[in-house]
Amino acid sequence: MISSRTLFRTACIATLGLFTAACGGGEGKGGLPDGTYQCTMGLSALMGNITIEGGRYSGPDSESDAHEFYPYDVEGKVVLWKGPLGGLSSGGNSVASTVIDRNEANETTFHVVVQTSGGNFTNVYCTRR
Repeated sequence: MISSRTLFRTACIATLGLFTAACGGGEGKGGLPDGTYQCTMGLSALMGNITIEGGRYSGPDSESDAHEFYPYDVEGKVVLWKGPLGGLSSGGNSVASTVIDRNEANETTFHVVVQTSGGNFTNVYCTRR
């Protein structure tokens, strides 16, 4: 006979597994897929590139900028940057949040919500090239 304690543990483990799958555990601790993400605001305003390599990032920057890497974390579908994000986090601008998405081709993308120095909010969309 199965004890109520064993049954409770099994139910908790199963629920945690379903919760992780439903919340997009694909990114999870592994982070964003490595690569260079081209970031744009609106339809065509290029904001630079963010390079992801093994749990670290660089950018956004242009092709001529030096690549200094910083760590980042992912909690669910939210990216927590542990360093600067170029012009997105300077000159009075600040990053309000970054959320992992999927595009029409089911590829991992993310968007950064930036609060501008004027107090307005804008989205910057980043797609792997």
